[in-house]
Amino acid sequence: ALLTEALSLAEKGLKLPDAVETPGPRQFYSRGNQYALLSLVAQIHIETILDTRRGGGQIENLNSRMQAIRSAVDKMTQIIGSAENPTIQKWQGLITLAEGDEVRGIRQLYRAYEQFKALDQPEERSQIDPLLCYVLAEEMADRNVFGMQKEFLEKALFNRNSISNWKPKAWIDYARLLLISRNFREAVMVVGAYESAFGSSPETQEIRLRSYIEAGFTEEAETIISALDPDLPETQKLQLLLINKKILDTQIQLSRVGESDQPEVSEEQIRAELDRMQDQKLSLFLRLLASDKALADRGFLAVTCQQWLQEGRIESARTLVEAGLAAFPEETGLSILARQLAEPDPKSLSDERVNQITEDAIKAIEDPRRRGISLARYYQSQGRYSDALEIYSGLAEENAEDAEIVGTYYELLLNQEQTDRAEKIARQARDKNLDGCEGSFYAARLEMARNHYDLALRRLDECLTYR
Repeated sequence: ALLTEALSLAEKGLKLPDAVETPGPRQFYSRGNQYALLSLVAQIHIETILDTRRGGGQIENLNSRMQAIRSAVDKMTQIIGSAENPTIQKWQGLITLAEGDEVRGIRQLYRAYEQFKALDQPEERSQIDPLLCYVLAEEMADRNVFGMQKEFLEKALFNRNSISNWKPKAWIDYARLLLISRNFREAVMVVGAYESAFGSSPETQEIRLRSYIEAGFTEEAETIISALDPDLPETQKLQLLLINKKILDTQIQLSRVGESDQPEVSEEQIRAELDRMQDQKLSLFLRLLASDKALADRGFLAVTCQQWLQEGRIESARTLVEAGLAAFPEETGLSILARQLAEPDPKSLSDERVNQITEDAIKAIEDPRRRGISLARYYQSQGRYSDALEIYSGLAEENAEDAEIVGTYYELLLNQEQTDRAEKIARQARDKNLDGCEGSFYAARLEMARNHYDLALRRLDECLTYR
């Protein structure tokens, strides 16, 4: 609602005398006002499109929004006087991104970023357009490119016109990056500053508590969690993180029983406490799956079940696997565990039996693409490369424009030194531009496999002209 109101005010402002360019002493002043308002109109439309698309929603009035963006950018180009200006190139990249051409849009935005970056001075706040940096950071986050995401986000935040002035949530994004890089103290400081200005939220609480837990401050974390509503799924998620950390610490304590520097606690006491915490962990998992399964970490759940199976906590593992499959029926890892737990003696299965169960579970996946990729990856993990190649060959033929399938098949061919077959794939990749640089990356990998490093470098240089 606020964005809609801001857009309406900006559009009305463009009609005011101070934003209408007329020859005379105030022409430069009017032109500046007009540019600022046009920039705001384009930005609101673009951010609405990108945020809605990223959230999986339906974009309303897409065509009229795109028309408004193009009109605003055309007028800004006239004001600046050159389409080669990096600011205009930024807007062109944002238009391309809004149109849905992500590869070309990111390429255009990065070129503008490089031009702006050349103007930055060491030890000074960045002068790069903060919107440009933030959009690139979000695109890198979607692709899990951590290093580049951090660079772009820092340029957006530590800027002469910080993105946080109108997007304070960027500080939460940054705190998450600090948490990932294990800079716990800095993450807590960033969250604290954000909460001082905007108050606490489930996101900031999670970052703060994760930082405390990962840093080993479990008592501080427990104090904070005890003040939260235990019936909220967000609280249950945080309680799971805490109990898991305490279990890990207790397992370490158990392994050191009898050492001279350890407290005089019997092994039986430690095991009893460990059993109690494992039961609490199961209870929390079940409550979270029942209240809001979207907050449950599937990988964490599967690893927990696997650990319980190995430790002989069979009933706990069965209970959690059943609940997990009810919430996530397509989760292959849980399906494999369910089959293992259905065996007479799940803890003592031979490697051959586990392998057969795993293969059967993967072959039962309904979606043919996911089944094929999963089976090929499993065969690779078992060293059955000819079987993996056979599957990828069929997948690549059926999905000739699927960059993930074709790229993985290509890398496997190169690893198995089947360069003749790989060369055919490289030609197909060039024809269909699967790598976003007219096949140059595929060609570079092929030359590297043939030990033609000079040719490979030339091909990589060609990639840079596209990317």
